[in-house]
Amino acid sequence: CSTLLGTTPPLNFNCEFCWDDNSFYNVTQFCMLKSVYINAINRTMFELNNWMEDIDYCKWVGVKCDDSNNVVELLLEFPIIPRFLDTRIGQLKTLQKFTLIGGNKLPNNLMSTSLFQLENLRELFITSTGLTGKIPNTFDKMTSLKTLRLTNNRQLSDPIPDSIAKTSLEILVYAMQNITGVIPDFIGNSPTLQQSLIMLDLSSNQYTGGIPDSIMNLKNLKTLSVAFNLLSGEFPSIITSKFAKSLVFLDLNSNNFSGIIPPSIVQCENLKTINLESNSFTGQIPAELSKLQLVDLLLSDNKLSGEIPATIGDIKLNRL
Repeated sequence: CSTLLGTTPPLNFNCEFCWDDNSFYNVTQFCMLKSVYINAINRTMFELNNWMEDIDYCKWVGVKCDDSNNVVELLLEFPIIPRFLDTRIGQLKTLQKFTLIGGNKLPNNLMSTSLFQLENLRELFITSTGLTGKIPNTFDKMTSLKTLRLTNNRQLSDPIPDSIAKTSLEILVYAMQNITGVIPDFIGNSPTLQQSLIMLDLSSNQYTGGIPDSIMNLKNLKTLSVAFNLLSGEFPSIITSKFAKSLVFLDLNSNNFSGIIPPSIVQCENLKTINLESNSFTGQIPAELSKLQLVDLLLSDNKLSGEIPATIGDIKLNRL
């Protein structure tokens, strides 16, 4: 960072901070974060949040360090965001959590490939950006990753990279990404995800076909949302699987599912929320639903017939 010495620190700046045993990495981190400031859409907003007040980047709002001044968390939230996300962000090798909440069209450069090679990164959340290119198929290198949330990045509409199957993700949210095609089988066929995944949200894309049977292999899954897609077919066979025991939240809202709501849904004994709104389900509402400890039961805008079972009235619902 050739401009480091050109940045004037305050008189009380502790030089030990810059020239300890980790000084080279400290300078690397400073320069990476400084590039965020230089590319800011509004530098004043950064300055109001302590950025560039001195060289101690650990004091800057949105930056969290460990005891060795290593950056472990970075939060960039609109309007405190850069116009361009520095592709060298992967140099923050100690980063464990990165959150980028953009301004819908910004940042708008190519997605960094180095970000998707950080071995210590546990949580990655990127939403509402104009980032372009492809999500690198290098998730196998992200050995610590537990949470991946990519939402409303409309220019990143390529299919989910299959290297995700090599991770031990607990939360996978790939929503509002304009993805087409079918829901990939490799999610449910991954030996690691079968054990680790507890939340799968693929809502607000353009998926077609049905929910693959392989999803039944995710035996610890608690939340499944595929709302606002173009999915079709009869009620998913997931309700007859082992995974049905763990499911708490099921959202099939705004698709093209049809057929009856099967009484065997009672096998999902831990279900709290069922949202089947805006589909083409037919037949009667199964009375067996009253055996579940439901909080929300949403069935409007279907082709259901008959009366609402009297036993449904015994459920203390927040929404019906």
